Amino acid sequence: MNKSKDLIEQFSLVYWLCMVSSIHKEARNRIIASIVTAFGIVVGLAWNEAIGSLIQTYIPLGKGTMTAKFIYAIVLTIAVVLITQYLTKLISKEE
Repeated sequence: MNKSKDLIEQFSLVYWLCMVSSIHKEARNRIIASIVTAFGIVVGLAWNEAIGSLIQTYIPLGKGTMTAKFIYAIVLTIAVVLITQYLTKLISKEE
């Protein structure tokens, strides 16, 4: 009886160690994903400013005008849709 109790306790300890390890991996993965997302936001903001400057250079409508902002939004939306479609097709081909 004593051996079976010891065996159960050992399996319980192994189980909990595996759970802690699993939780640790999940936390690490989430932290890495958050850091990558933060870098993505920084890159997106850089592109936002670059594209805004490009439009301002070739379509000088005034920096704060409503027309310039709408043109920028339309161009950016079209670009994002085209890139998303391309990436979706690329992923589908790999599968």
